[in-house]
Amino acid sequence: MTGRVNLMQAVEFRRQGLVSTTFIIRVSVLTAVLFALLFGALTLLKYRNARQQLFSAREIWKVREPMYRQTLAMKQDLATKKKMDQELAGWKVSRIEWNKPLAVLWQIVHPSIQFRRLNIRGETEISLRKGAPPKTGTPKAGAKAAAAGDKGAGKSARAPAAPGVPVRHFFLLIEGRASGHMAEDIVLQFDAALRRSPIFRAILESVRLQRLQSEEDRTKGPAGRAFAIEASTRKREMP
Repeated sequence: MTGRVNLMQAVEFRRQGLVSTTFIIRVSVLTAVLFALLFGALTLLKYRNARQQLFSAREIWKVREPMYRQTLAMKQDLATKKKMDQELAGWKVSRIEWNKPLAVLWQIVHPSIQFRRLNIRGETEISLRKGAPPKTGTPKAGAKAAAAGDKGAGKSARAPAAPGVPVRHFFLLIEGRASGHMAEDIVLQFDAALRRSPIFRAILESVRLQRLQSEEDRTKGPAGRAFAIEASTRKREMP
């Protein structure tokens, strides 16, 4: 029978290898500390760089902010001017130079006709563009559309409203009196001449003899005819 007695103490035990456990632990801790220091240094450098860039950007903004505000103000003024120019252009396109038609008017007026009133009135309204669907329809069509809408609820959306365009048109009112035995014929001839005149046909859409009635002459002469003619021009778009 054989026995083995270990006479070494625990502190005297040594690892059988090239590197001891204590050395490995120390190296690992040191490596971790070095990585932490390196990461902290890089983070600090990035922070200082970002702070410097922010400071530079603020300094640049202080210099350029007034220019930016001025540019915005100029841009707004330019938009306002363009809108005003567009409106003025629309008014210019839709206006009628009445000096030429009025100059021709006196050429077709009979000497026995006396004007009492000559009024030109303009109106502006919003008109639907061509091809826009009508607002109302026949009762049957309306009922069919309502039924179709009930059946197809949730499947299709309502069609958007057609955009409108501003239009401008004028009304011409002529009131006067024709004297003489042929007063009524003279008024009718003047109405017909107004319809046939090329310069008035180019701008007028309708001409209507609104009133024609007998009127006694204050000088006890033959009774004359008081009349009123109303005409309307074609609608002109205001782009």
